[in-house]
Amino acid sequence: MQNIHKTLESIIIEIKLIQLQLHLAKKSAKKIYTLQSTPSKVQLHIEHSLHSLNHLIAHIDDLKIDAELKHSARHRTKEIQ
Repeated sequence: MQNIHKTLESIIIEIKLIQLQLHLAKKSAKKIYTLQSTPSKVQLHIEHSLHSLNHLIAHIDDLKIDAELKHSARHRTKEIQ
């Protein structure tokens, strides 16, 4: 149960990181109009967000695969008994 809690905590942290990166991209985009930022800064924040999102999706896919494997292993054990 503690492992699941850590996993959920990890997912929540990754989601918060993505939100922060998108917020920074938005903030940088607003600063372009005042010449305090460049389009490359906005692009960098968006690229970081996409990278984090891809990492989160892969993490969730891994969790799904693990759960499916555990579920099928339980059913095989029941069939053998």
